[in-house]
Amino acid sequence: MRIVILPSAINDLAEGSRFYERQQSGLGIYFLEALFWISNR
Repeated sequence: MRIVILPSAINDLAEGSRFYERQQSGLGIYFLEALFWISNR
């Protein structure tokens, strides 16, 4: 499956990553890694 991330969504993903990082150190990176892992399946 191919997922296209629109330029307008980049800020939302970065904001989501920062949110999770504030919850727990390393969680923001995990969020992004999981997203990209799913998109590359």
